[in-house]
Parts: sequence; structure tokens; C-alpha cells
Amino acid sequence: MRSKKQGITQNVSKVGHRLVGLLVLSLVLTTGCQTYDLEDEVPEWLGSSIYDNLKNDGEYTNMVKLIEDLGYKDVLAKTGSKTLFVANDEAFKRFYSHNNWGVRSYNDLSLSQKKLLLYGAMINNSYQLNTLSSSEGPTEGDCMRRLTALSMYDSVPIIQPSEMPATKYWQRFKNANLSIVCMKDMSVTPMIHFIETQLVNNKITNEDYDFLMNYTTRREPGDASINGLPVIGKNLKASNGFIHELAEVMTPLSNMAEIIRTKPITTQYSQLLERFCAPYYSLTATRDYNRIYGTTVDSVYQKRYFSQRSQNGATLASDPDGKAVNATLKFDPGWNAYYSSTSTSTAPEKALQQDMAVMLVPSDAAMTEYWENGSGRVLKDYYGTWDAVPDHVVSKLLNNNMLNMFQSSVPSKFGTVLDDATNVMGITKTDIDSVFLGCNGAVYLTNKVFSPTAYISVSFPALVDQRMNIIYWAIEQLDYDAYLNARESYYSFFIPTNNALRYYIDPVSYGKSTTQLFKFYYDANAVQENDKVKASIWSYDVTTNSVIDSLGLANYDQIIN
Repeated sequence: MRSKKQGITQNVSKVGHRLVGLLVLSLVLTTGCQTYDLEDEVPEWLGSSIYDNLKNDGEYTNMVKLIEDLGYKDVLAKTGSKTLFVANDEAFKRFYSHNNWGVRSYNDLSLSQKKLLLYGAMINNSYQLNTLSSSEGPTEGDCMRRLTALSMYDSVPIIQPSEMPATKYWQRFKNANLSIVCMKDMSVTPMIHFIETQLVNNKITNEDYDFLMNYTTRREPGDASINGLPVIGKNLKASNGFIHELAEVMTPLSNMAEIIRTKPITTQYSQLLERFCAPYYSLTATRDYNRIYGTTVDSVYQKRYFSQRSQNGATLASDPDGKAVNATLKFDPGWNAYYSSTSTSTAPEKALQQDMAVMLVPSDAAMTEYWENGSGRVLKDYYGTWDAVPDHVVSKLLNNNMLNMFQSSVPSKFGTVLDDATNVMGITKTDIDSVFLGCNGAVYLTNKVFSPTAYISVSFPALVDQRMNIIYWAIEQLDYDAYLNARESYYSFFIPTNNALRYYIDPVSYGKSTTQLFKFYYDANAVQENDKVKASIWSYDVTTNSVIDSLGLANYDQIIN
């Protein structure tokens, strides 16, 4: 039984609890009702803003100048949702002493360069470091690239005639010595990041990471990098987002095509790759460029590559005049927003976040050895010079060295990387001298050339000889190259010429009342690959070996079957 004293004590306790509860509630309500003009005043409990943190620290004067000069002070000094990657003034000193832009001080920076430094280091959302590796959903650990605050109009290059490829698509500008305003790609440049959860989930080891960083690091668990630069300070919480500090000044990464074009040790391979690009006029870009910059430029172009997968995952198989091209690449190496072909069921922005590509690019020394003494000697013997090798033959080499998925192409997974004939390619770490990270993929600089199986296949004569291109078209349409290129099998392959296929008697028609003859011909100007071989059908008298009447044109199914 309870005593009176116990009961009173408990009743007083209950009353006390109620009073405390009311007091707390009144404080909460009072605090909640306190008003702030968020345009001019921020509650103290939110802490300092991104701008104020950097301004008050005193070691980030270059970052503060960028923010102020670009009119971003109000944005980064008030409530919002941003993530900013910063470098201190000591890092900027190192940047000014050695950079590809030729600037030696803050005052040397152009407006476009300032935008690249600030907007390229900013994400329009608030992320702690570890959450950067998760995509919308959230799906933990599947994100390695993100779009930044950069616009494709923040830096638009002017291409000089000396920079243009020596191909017919650029010739009119080169001949007239005309510079053109030309975007390297009309998609936004993302940043890439390697963060613990993403690396672990995709089974990318510390040794893989060190390889990707050219062994300038010895990665430990928890280490992270943005655009290849180590994160040395993370998760500084501000009232309007997060600040992460990098070891060096971060600039936006070039795409793979630009990396290959500008490296002095990959000129031979670049010349082959640049055959597949052209300047495409854009009415939208012209209008937007003139509106933004207050100019009256008559034409703004974008540089694109003929490829099976280009912007938005679509095929680009026609030149700027709408004419069909002779060959395409596996994917567009200049497509900043590249995403893998395995991501067709995923929204493009999420697919972009999940992976990027890899290109195996031989050095000039490796290309010379390949041409003179290696597997490329067969091309030299047949054509004499690289310039004489047709695009559809060159594309076999380039496509064999284009890998769709970076996550599956790191050293610990080299044993599963396949060539054009789905055989193990046989890459080793000793084959690769350096790695260059791009915004859409990694370029592995190789000291050997990984030659396509197509160059040693029984179908090789049909590939290189234009008199047999009908049968080679059929091989590719029916995916017979997978069989004919198989290294473990041996074939005798009888290849009819195009002329022979102008008199092809359909064997199935022997059992019909009318024997049919197909006259095949090759249409190089057809835009779609399916339409490049055509045929007319004729009735045929086998007793007199004579063609009688036209029965019309064959459709695609009749041709391939």
C-alpha cells in the first residue's frame, strides 16, 4: 500500500512534469514564433553562410574574389542549398605558377575562366561528402559523376583553322582561314568523384584507385577525390550548404576526345579519331550565344562525332549536310554527358551519374611500331599510308579500343574486358603508361596497340576490298562477324564480289513456279545502315539463262533472309 507521503510526492512530481512540459512548450512556441527577415538576417542557430565562412577565415581570398566578381555573394551569403569545393590561397599560388591556361595571377583570369573555377566547383544542392556517392532514390553508392553549376555557355571556344582536322567537313573554314565559334559539345560538363561507398559497392579496390591516380597516392579507407584531387577537409556545415576543401585548385575536366587531341604523345591516334567529327550548325546555340554575350555572330557550331551513341543516346550517322557517313564510332568521345549503353531504362541524368567510359589510346611510339612491325603491317602493305585507310576500316581499330563501362574496366577487372570478337582482350597494368581522367571517361595511355580481330579474320578481304562490301554488309547485319572472328574456330570462307551478286539466283525459288533472280547493289549514300544494300527481283528462265521480267524491289527482310 502506498503511504500518503508517497502519493503526495508522486502527485507533486506529476504537477512538476506538467509545468516543465508547459514551460518547454512555451519556449518552443516563443522561439518558433520569432520572426526573421531571411533576406537580411539569418537565425544564429543556423551558423554562418558559405560566403561568410570563407570571408572570415582569411585563407580563401581567391575563392571570395571569385564569388564577389561573379555576383554570387548574395546567393552564397544567404539561405539556400549549395555544395562548394574550395582551395585555399596557398593552392592558388601553386595554380598560378603552373597551369594550362597561362595565367599567373588572379588578375589574369578572364570572365570565362572565373566561371569555370567557381561554377565548376559548385553543385546546386547541399551534400555531405558521403552522400555525393548516392543517386536519387536514394540509391547508395551508385553515383560517381554529378552535374555542376556550369552552363555550356559559360565558356565557348573559338576554334582556329590551325586546330581544325584536315577533313572535308572542316575544309571550307580552313581554306578561307576562318575561325568559328564552336562548342566542343552541347552538353554540360560533369565532375567525377571517387568516394568510399561508391568504390566499395562497385568493387573498385585501393590498388585500382592508385592506378587511376598514376600511383601518386596510397589510398586509405575513407579517402576521397573530386576530379582527381584529394579532399583534405570535408563537411564544413554552413547555413546554406556544405564546404569541402581540396588539396589543389579544381578546373573542369576535358572530355576524352579533347584529352587525346591535345596530348603531344597521342597525335597519330588523334588524327584517326578526328576523321569522325564535324561542325554542326545550331540555331538554338547561335541565338542563345548572341543573347548572353550581346554579339551578332551569324553561326555557332558544335563539334560532334559520328557514332552509334551520341547526345541523348541517339545515333549520329549523317554529316552536317545530312549525307550518310561511311562509318561510325561505338560512342561519341566528345559527349560530356556520356552514359553507358546498358542504361537505356534509366533516366539520362541518373545514368550519367552511374558510370563513364574508357578509351585505350596508344602512344605515337606504339602506333609507329604497330604500323611498321606489328599487326597493323597488313594495313600498311595494303594501303601504304594511314591516310589511305578507309574510315570503315579505321573504325574497327578505334571501336575495339572504346570500352563502354569504366566501372568494369579497372585493373582488378581486366580479366573480363572483351574485344570486338567477345574474346578476353588481355590488358595488363604494364600495358598502360598513364591514366588521364576526363569528364566523360578515362583515357588509358597504352604502350601497345590492341588490334581488332577483324584485321586477322577470314572476313578481312571483304572488309578492305570495296568490291566485296555487299557481303561484308550482310556479315554485320546478321552478326556473323561474331562467328567469323572467333579465334578458336577455323573457316574456309568463299566471298562473292559485288558484281557476282548482281546475278544471284534465289535457291528457294527453284521450288516455285517462277525462279527468281536478285540483283544486289550497294548504296553508299543511304543514311541508314539497313538501307545501304538494295536489290531488285526478276523472274528468271533457268533453261535459257535469261532474265525475263521485273518483279519489283526487295524489302529488307527479303534481302537478309
